[in-house]
Amino acid sequence: GNEVASSILHVMRKEGESENEVINHPVEALFLSPNEYFSRSFLFQYAVAWLCLDGNAYWYLAPARNDPENIVEIWPMPSHKTWAVPDKDPSVFIKHYAYQHSDNTLYKIDKRYVVHFMLKNPWSLYSGLSKLTAAFLPIQTDLASSGFQKDFYAKGRGIPHSVVSLSPEIGDPDFLATEQKLKEDFETGRKIAVVRGGEFDVKTIGISQNDMRIVESREFTRDEIDSLILGIPFRNVEDSAGLKEANRMMVEKAVRPLHVLMEEQLTIQLLHRFYGNDLVCHF
Repeated sequence: GNEVASSILHVMRKEGESENEVINHPVEALFLSPNEYFSRSFLFQYAVAWLCLDGNAYWYLAPARNDPENIVEIWPMPSHKTWAVPDKDPSVFIKHYAYQHSDNTLYKIDKRYVVHFMLKNPWSLYSGLSKLTAAFLPIQTDLASSGFQKDFYAKGRGIPHSVVSLSPEIGDPDFLATEQKLKEDFETGRKIAVVRGGEFDVKTIGISQNDMRIVESREFTRDEIDSLILGIPFRNVEDSAGLKEANRMMVEKAVRPLHVLMEEQLTIQLLHRFYGNDLVCHF
């Protein structure tokens, strides 16, 4: 989201086979101050967040009160409360957009005043499909694993980190008192178990093979999710050169495709509708 939001949008005019920048175009001024509450960077961050979560992002283009062709504000719309309503006539495609207010009132919005960014969805031309759908099972697996680890270790049911063996000659009152004292001293940071038998002794128990498998499976799941969303698993990055290359690949595989998607949708749904078909926008 930050990588996309940090880029500046430029309006270009097509002249033959070339494109020339339009200096101080009204759309550029509009993005400098989309409305009195939200900045340009927030507008794009909000859109990218919803694209990742839902596969859809919507902006409302607010026209001037007495001039419906003059867009004066841009407002982000929550994707879970906004959707396209198909028209029965295939040539019309979209009848209008629906927006459900927090009080459950349903509003119809003229489709000309909505910019709809959507990720590809093989099952619908009206609603996008989030990449998180493909990551749904890995995410569920990771949540289950993390919940199991939390319950297993936080509630004292895991393999103890240390075993303290006290003399078999110690009486019950002294044994219980020593056990409680040791727990108070050490249990905050590490789990311990206190047993009878043998001389006083402390043995450290390393992480078990099963525990290692859980840790490794969570690392694999994180890599899988990173690859789906960011285009590269960042866990394997070990130095500054690797980080630089990983960042380059993330821009190539994740950021640039979003840039292309957003600039093309803005060209079609904002510039062509209100400013002319000879205009395009680029980051």
